[in-house]
Amino acid sequence: MANRVRFLLPAWATQGPRKDEPGYDFVIQGMTGYMSVTGDPNGPPQKVGVAIADLMTGLYTSTAILAALQIAQQTGRTPLLCAGWRGSALRGAHGRR
Repeated sequence: MANRVRFLLPAWATQGPRKDEPGYDFVIQGMTGYMSVTGDPNGPPQKVGVAIADLMTGLYTSTAILAALQIAQQTGRTPLLCAGWRGSALRGAHGRR
């Protein structure tokens, strides 16, 4: 019975021009729209008070891992998951469309 899950957590994606670049929470916040909803409306964008991109990624990651462990136990296979940090933050900021 499998009890393992393989997980990739790149900042941007596993392919594309930014695949090897590091990610920073405040940069992800700016690129996903979180900074547009905080701070003075007449001032520059402000980062959210907590590392929201980290938190959203952790939320989606933990749920995916729990589901993958169930699949691993049922099938005997080791699932490979990939959750891009930017994609997770986008999903948290804008929901599923």
